[in-house]
Amino acid sequence: MASAKRFFSGSGDGDENENEKRRKKKDKVEKEKSKPQKTSIENEEDLKARSLAILTNKEIMVEAFMTDFLASFKRNNGIDLGFSGDLSFQEKIKKAEKQMNECSMILAHKYQPIIKEIFAQEEMKAMEDQYGVIKSDPANEKDRSVQYKDCYLHYIHDDNNVSIKTENVTLLGNVSIKDYFTFVFWAMNTVKRQAGDNLLQLIVCGKTSCGKSAIFENPLQQISHNLTTDQGVGRFLTKAKSTLLLHDCNLEVLVKGKDVDKLKSITRTEPIAVKTFAKAAVVEPLHVMVTSNKHMYLHKFKHAKVEGFCSRTIYKPDIQASKTIHIEDVEAVRNRYIECFVRDRPVLPAGALPTSGNFKREHLVKGLFTYIIELLQRYEKSDFHSDYLYLYALIGLCKNLYRMDDEDQIPLGHVIIDLFVNKYQFSADQKMTCFNIFTKDNVKDEFE
Repeated sequence: MASAKRFFSGSGDGDENENEKRRKKKDKVEKEKSKPQKTSIENEEDLKARSLAILTNKEIMVEAFMTDFLASFKRNNGIDLGFSGDLSFQEKIKKAEKQMNECSMILAHKYQPIIKEIFAQEEMKAMEDQYGVIKSDPANEKDRSVQYKDCYLHYIHDDNNVSIKTENVTLLGNVSIKDYFTFVFWAMNTVKRQAGDNLLQLIVCGKTSCGKSAIFENPLQQISHNLTTDQGVGRFLTKAKSTLLLHDCNLEVLVKGKDVDKLKSITRTEPIAVKTFAKAAVVEPLHVMVTSNKHMYLHKFKHAKVEGFCSRTIYKPDIQASKTIHIEDVEAVRNRYIECFVRDRPVLPAGALPTSGNFKREHLVKGLFTYIIELLQRYEKSDFHSDYLYLYALIGLCKNLYRMDDEDQIPLGHVIIDLFVNKYQFSADQKMTCFNIFTKDNVKDEFE
């Protein structure tokens, strides 16, 4: 518009000046592109020189003085700052401050924090030198995925040791409670939660060393926000993470304390604001995973387990209404969670559980990928109480198809397309979202 105005006003000189500016700008851009780009190795070697260019002469002199001061102090008081036999670490810091004060009161007052930091770094370096570091070679990723699938399915389908329970059976629709749990667990690991999905959240509980961390928590750690139960601001700010993890907590935090209403609102994806250091912030919709040694529901098993001098088939809930726990809060939690109670570790196939290292999210996604497809093929669209349960499952498959082996991507991709086009009848926008994810994540060219 501006150039059109200049044209009709007859200002030719202005056009010439404008063209000259554009030409110079273009030449400058081309010149910058033609400059040789530094490699990462060159940048690493050049970091010291670049840091010196940023520092002022005074700062460089101060740094050199502090280095010389530390060297002088070491000569007079021993090399090992944290391991001297005649002076403790704190005593050495005091002695260094005194020696600095003798050099200059102004320097001692101004650079006292730097002295402490230098001594702390020296002690850390000396401590690290006392240890060796070695890591085991990672196992084959494909094998770990198979191992994870074996472990997970043995946990979910072991009726003798694992019980899954919820009070709000209406939300299950016609989906079995085990498959519902699997669908939600898959969603937690692959999809951002959306407001109003009306899905139950997860509690995994049982005695210590029953496998809660190995099977359910470790794969989730990478993409979850660990909520500390200590009071303070900013605890609910998860940034880009979409899962809130309460690790090995006392289940009373769900029904007692200041966070009860917040956690209930989060499980329902209701908008809430939490306090930060400077202002209030809105919490985005979050999946919620809780692990604990206590359980919230009444669990019954067909076969008794001998414990001490008695056998048990019924496990009463550890959380009950009392003078300090309101009955409505207990009922609200039981209506918003589905609980997996592990009374004893299931018998797993030999070598299924890693003997070194942990399962990662990659193993979970690749291990359960085809199993999620099997579950989706088992049900009809009308079986789901909430559309989000199958929407999450399918978009999670689309998003992670690129993780599968190259030779499997095309056949699996066609199965997934048949599911969301024909069986679950996605809308035009939903189909486009799925196809865009295929091409975005560099799946085979056939889907482009």
